[in-house]
Amino acid sequence: AFTQGALAQFSEYVLLACAVLAGDAISRDFSREGYFTLTQPVRRSEIMLARFLSAFTAALIVLLVIVGIGVGFSEYMYSGVVPNIIQITLIGLLYAASLTAFVMMFSSLSKSAALSIVTAILVLIIAMPIVQSVVEFLSGVEPWFLITYASEVISNLAQQSYPPHLVTERFGSRTIYLYSPGTLEGVAIMFGYLVVSGLVAWAVYSRKELK
Repeated sequence: AFTQGALAQFSEYVLLACAVLAGDAISRDFSREGYFTLTQPVRRSEIMLARFLSAFTAALIVLLVIVGIGVGFSEYMYSGVVPNIIQITLIGLLYAASLTAFVMMFSSLSKSAALSIVTAILVLIIAMPIVQSVVEFLSGVEPWFLITYASEVISNLAQQSYPPHLVTERFGSRTIYLYSPGTLEGVAIMFGYLVVSGLVAWAVYSRKELK
């Protein structure tokens, strides 16, 4: 329960780090800064990869700090840690990489650094949770297409027993559906976001012209 509580806000912390640090990773090259960056004898793919690794490293630091604090206090107070801590950390790494690629995709589609950061934050913090609630609670459909849904795997792994995929509750005449992603399902969603977002960002960045 302690570890699960420590990981409860993990996705938001990593999300904010990725949104702020990767939100302008590409869009700033199509402002005045681009007249210096894009005129250098360096391929755009190399620039994009360097920006991705920079933002991912920052998110990785946030992840390791959160996990380190959780493990340290867990060991100090309870003389042990959850057995899935390595699995949780590895999936957290994939989640951070997926978020970084997803935010960079927004950055590639925007010409304004500030707009790309704000858009990424609004989509990930406000829009996706709202869509998940509407789709899951009101429509009874599993929101498998949302990375915020996939991130629930991280905190679920810290529970004593992994929650069932679907739980239904009755409120009067209405049935409420509560979904939990399976471990492999969550990993697949994150990997899909990483690959698709990275390819879209690269395709746009490699063809976009500086004006």
